[in-house]
Amino acid sequence: MLELLDLVVAGTLTAQSVREAIAERAAALDAKYDPCHGNEAAQLYARCFGDCDTCWAAEPGFRRTLAEEQERVAKAQDPDTYPYVIMGRTAHLRDALTHHPIVHVHSSCPSTSSGTV
Repeated sequence: MLELLDLVVAGTLTAQSVREAIAERAAALDAKYDPCHGNEAAQLYARCFGDCDTCWAAEPGFRRTLAEEQERVAKAQDPDTYPYVIMGRTAHLRDALTHHPIVHVHSSCPSTSSGTV
């Protein structure tokens, strides 16, 4: 690149010819290494920052899905609806520090012999 710029400064090459050469090389590299080369929809998606017409059209659906997920999370955190939290093989009572082991399904599990719930 620096050599090309030096040639432009020296007047041996024009800026336009250097620009064209760089653009050709970039296109060749893109064709060789980009699996979506030539796929206009994929190229638009790759450059999208959420400001394209497709994203703007999809925003209401996205907002609706986000609100539904937030509602599910809020319901899951309601101690009256779900008094226990399952972590691994243990049920934790949400409003107390007591822990109740869960009965294991597999008889090969060493803690199955306790049989407690």
